Amino acid sequence: MPANDEVDRIVDAWLRERPDLDFAPLQVFSRVARLSKHLDRARRTAFSRSELDSWEFDVLSALRRAGAPYELSPKLLLQQTLVSSGTMTNRIDRLVERGLVTRRTDPNDGRGIFVGMTPAGLTRWMPPSPGWSTRRPPCWRACPSPTRNASRRCCAGSASTSTNAPAGQRRRAFRASQLPRNCTS
Repeated sequence: MPANDEVDRIVDAWLRERPDLDFAPLQVFSRVARLSKHLDRARRTAFSRSELDSWEFDVLSALRRAGAPYELSPKLLLQQTLVSSGTMTNRIDRLVERGLVTRRTDPNDGRGIFVGMTPAGLTRWMPPSPGWSTRRPPCWRACPSPTRNASRRCCAGSASTSTNAPAGQRRRAFRASQLPRNCTS
């Protein structure tokens, strides 16, 4: 990491203006937000080759991970992709229109449905390029292994804190100024 990056400059400016406040969380969360934007751009580029939006790839990936016959309930899909039920309904509708998934009634519960990947969806899902899941960005390769392990633990703790809560509390949990205990080593 550069000795003085943009986040450091922002924090320094705040410390001059409000020395009474703790800006340590800003140093972490601003960098996470910036990294997320870079990763989103990289994902969009990678998935454009397969003519999929990243959200389409996420839904199809969840179905593919489920194993044959590549079906899940909408509830399991929204839990795995971290979206609301309304957003998932919209996404399923759009994937059905494109012929990438189908809906079918749950044979054990006529009120439930399964979303299943079609052969076209399976073909379209194929990873965007060889090695896509093992390729590492330069910032990751530059981190020593203990730092990468601590980052994984920290992110896992933050993600579980923010996704196990009811929808209205998720944003508050993620904005909490304290990092999970497993981020300290």
